Amino acid sequence: MKGIDVSKHQGKIDWKAVAADDDADVKFAYLRASYGDDARYEDKFADNWVAARLNGIIVGAYHYFLPRKKLSTVDKQAKLFLAQIDVVVPGIDIGYLPPVLDVEEPAKSVTPAEYVAGINRWIQLVEASPHFAGQRVMIYTSRKSWAEIKNPSGFSDRLIWVPDYSKDPPRLPKGWKTYTFFQFTDKGKVGKIDFCDQDRFNGTLAELKDLMYMATKPGSHVPQDLIIDLSSSDTPRSVIRPGADRLVFDGYKLHWMGQNPKSYTAFSGSADEGARESIKDVGPTPQGLYTADPAEIEKLVPTDDWGANRVPLRPLRATVQRMLDCFGVIRTSMYIHGGTLSGTHGCIEINNDEDEADFFQRLKSYGRKIELEVRFVGEREKKLEETKCPY
Repeated sequence: MKGIDVSKHQGKIDWKAVAADDDADVKFAYLRASYGDDARYEDKFADNWVAARLNGIIVGAYHYFLPRKKLSTVDKQAKLFLAQIDVVVPGIDIGYLPPVLDVEEPAKSVTPAEYVAGINRWIQLVEASPHFAGQRVMIYTSRKSWAEIKNPSGFSDRLIWVPDYSKDPPRLPKGWKTYTFFQFTDKGKVGKIDFCDQDRFNGTLAELKDLMYMATKPGSHVPQDLIIDLSSSDTPRSVIRPGADRLVFDGYKLHWMGQNPKSYTAFSGSADEGARESIKDVGPTPQGLYTADPAEIEKLVPTDDWGANRVPLRPLRATVQRMLDCFGVIRTSMYIHGGTLSGTHGCIEINNDEDEADFFQRLKSYGRKIELEVRFVGEREKKLEETKCPY
């Protein structure tokens, strides 16, 4: 099972091209979230996380660890990593791979014992976060790097990701009997990326998806599969276990994904509008990730413009940033609602009264925030390509 790992060194990545590269066959991507304790060293993480997910790629985050004598500086590294995660993960119903600590920096100014103390401290702080509670940190290291810190014990029960560019299977660090991920080259060419690390998962796609966890509530993660197949205009396909429903709007239908999937005819904006029209007062709901909270459902007096119900769409912070990048403004006053018009600006309109009633009753019964992914297909997708919107 193939994948890649990237950082800001790859520049702006065309994730659609990555997903379309049949030879590379990328199913997952590990993205560098942070480097040491300075946010300036990694500024592409949010872009990569959202765009990779929107193109159906399973994602995970890693931190490049810089060993330090003082644990307070290690604390800063963990806090930076978690702050980066907080930008793209709202803490509800989003599946992702285990966090990774990249252990390859030489121990120039610390002893092996100080290096290991820092590793343990970082792991402790990250695993205590609501985003990863119940999910264990995976170690990225080579046989050589691990030996340089004296092959510390107490880690071999963790998953390991091993780089080795000359042996297949890879040479394992002391203590491990098998590997989970194998980085086999740093000279990969994938999609429009000229160079990147390429990796292999030691298992099946189903086993890879079993590594994914759901941040349903602090301390309670449930393995989930949240990868949506939007490769055709048909109803998206997804295997979602109980308790992890989500919504997908493809420009033509609003799909409720879960144990009892259902699709509602819906629209947003006008049929001839492309991405560039999606500014403050006109155009469709911008692509990206949102949440909808049944606690915010409003009852309305029905009109042609509005049905009997509406619920606000709350964009993730990374989606807000994309609005600024693409349109120069932030879309506001976005809703899912009913109505009889063929789409309204910025909102997702369910065009049938019975469907509207069914959707809002279902949302009310669901009883908690639900994720919405907006990703256009068909002619609406072509409009995005014509206007070169960075999604």
